[in-house]
Amino acid sequence: MKKTHVTLCLCLLLALFAFRQDTGAQAAPENNLMAGEGLEDAPNAFVAALKTEDYMAMFNALASWKQNAVGLKQERLNNRIADGKFTGDEAKAWITAQDPTGELGLKTLEDLKGAHPSKFLALHSGMTLLLVNEMRKKNRLNWYVTDHQVGLLQTRRDPVRMLPWGGYVKVENSAGDNITFLLQIDGGKWKISEFDIKVGSIGIELANVLENEISSGTGHKAWSSVQKSRAAEGEQLLGAARDFCRVEYSKTGNEGSVTKPFERERANGSFDGTYYEVKEYIKELPGSDYDAAITAHPTDADDPWLAILFKWGSGKSAINWYDDKKSMDDAISKLREEVK
Repeated sequence: MKKTHVTLCLCLLLALFAFRQDTGAQAAPENNLMAGEGLEDAPNAFVAALKTEDYMAMFNALASWKQNAVGLKQERLNNRIADGKFTGDEAKAWITAQDPTGELGLKTLEDLKGAHPSKFLALHSGMTLLLVNEMRKKNRLNWYVTDHQVGLLQTRRDPVRMLPWGGYVKVENSAGDNITFLLQIDGGKWKISEFDIKVGSIGIELANVLENEISSGTGHKAWSSVQKSRAAEGEQLLGAARDFCRVEYSKTGNEGSVTKPFERERANGSFDGTYYEVKEYIKELPGSDYDAAITAHPTDADDPWLAILFKWGSGKSAINWYDDKKSMDDAISKLREEVK
């Protein structure tokens, strides 16, 4: 009986050892590429393209599925155009707001419909505002890779509970600006699946760009390019506040449970910037297709007043700009009172 017991224990230990060996082999890099070879190529190409204002090169540095997501976003806009829900006047207003100096050469509705996805991404993300207001002043600065990691990749928003093999690269310059990249292997090369740009007063995060709805901005003040670049900081802060709230909501599935953690973070200054401060979390919007909203107030009252509307589950969002606090409060009040 003892001999049988010992034999079974040995078999169990051998099986566990074999299992650990097998799972270890799955988690560990299988070749030089997975070990990080070439990880910095796409981020370096992206930064070089920022300095030379090469929109196609920026687009080509993205993973194929992110390029597809940009194409899908553009096709949805074209469908709105075809259905008469996005007019020529609205297109002109949107193009002017996103690219006030005309860097992309897009002027009309037809230009917008026929734009290459690389130009559409640059327009929708406000990349030209970044280049005109910040990058051109800093082109003499060098960018340095200050962090480089390879391993199982977890993204904040991915609803698919999987941990793909990925990489992380951070680049910085002497002015205190930084860009972070998440990368995955695509077609035998490391490609960018997410980027988060923080240069001067402007922040651009790919995930926000792909989630946010396109707004024409018609009927508003004629904001200057400087005001628009400052508003980009407010949009970045709203995106961070939304992500925080969605994490808190996921813990309980209760909108009310988000209020206290949000107020605590806000009081600690977690959502404060140079030009904008996140102010209010609003739950329950029966007059909207969205579930909740967060507002951001400018430090200069003449700058745009901002609100982000979002859905708890998908994270789908829309950022609206308002002329003043009253118009923002009136719009939010309407969403809170109406029935869908």
